[in-house]
Amino acid sequence: MRPDPTEEKLVLDGMNKSQDPFEKYGKERGLEITKVVKTMHPDANVVDIYRGAIVVLPKTTQENNRGSITLIVYNDPVWKGEPIDEEHLDRNRTTIRIAGQKDGPSISVTGPHKVVKE
Repeated sequence: MRPDPTEEKLVLDGMNKSQDPFEKYGKERGLEITKVVKTMHPDANVVDIYRGAIVVLPKTTQENNRGSITLIVYNDPVWKGEPIDEEHLDRNRTTIRIAGQKDGPSISVTGPHKVVKE
């Protein structure tokens, strides 16, 4: 059963009020990164995350035929003293390709960031 939207809003409002400064800073960086990333990928769905953004690229004909998708995750370059711009975001990106398989998805990750398998 889906929670009452009124209760959900109260919970979210409470979280926003109690958010520590580091969380708030990270969320703000994510929103700032998302603005730049949307200019880099105007036809994609872009979702802000803590100190980053996730891009769901439009599927190519080949991806449609294969049943796969490509995601890009951009990480905050500010922690390295670099500005949030296209050049520095491009250096701080990880590409994830997911293809459906009969025994579960095949996931390929390329980029400078670590992958944790759970």
